Amino acid sequence: MRAVQMFVEQGPTAERGKDVRALVLDNDPGSYAAIVHHLQGAAYETITATSIQQAREVLRAHNVDVVVLDLSLTDGSGLAFCHELREWLGDLIVIVFLCKNSTGLARAAGIELGADDFIAKPYDAEELLMRIELRQRARLDMSGQ
Repeated sequence: MRAVQMFVEQGPTAERGKDVRALVLDNDPGSYAAIVHHLQGAAYETITATSIQQAREVLRAHNVDVVVLDLSLTDGSGLAFCHELREWLGDLIVIVFLCKNSTGLARAAGIELGADDFIAKPYDAEELLMRIELRQRARLDMSGQ
């Protein structure tokens, strides 16, 4: 019900992501371009990386609030990187997998390794934004902010 209320109050293009920085990690330029488009449309600041190594460099240089990543990356496993992120940054970030052809086992593994959510492609842009927002709000509630 809260999602409906927010949609009515804010609309689909409201500045929901204002002051939120998202890292989009995907090795498919067409895929990450669409994700970036949706996030920027909701006022998220976005940074892209096409490899785990690039993502590490971004995370060392910038404070990031949300990481959206794929399972299959050119230089490693998205699952292993998710676990690395959680070990490195703890609960400071929201981690969302956005993947095609994912099995129930892969989704379960992602959640077990530290992902906050797992969304299958093709995805609905509004649902992606709402899930990120809900996960981020839960993180802020847990930290007492």
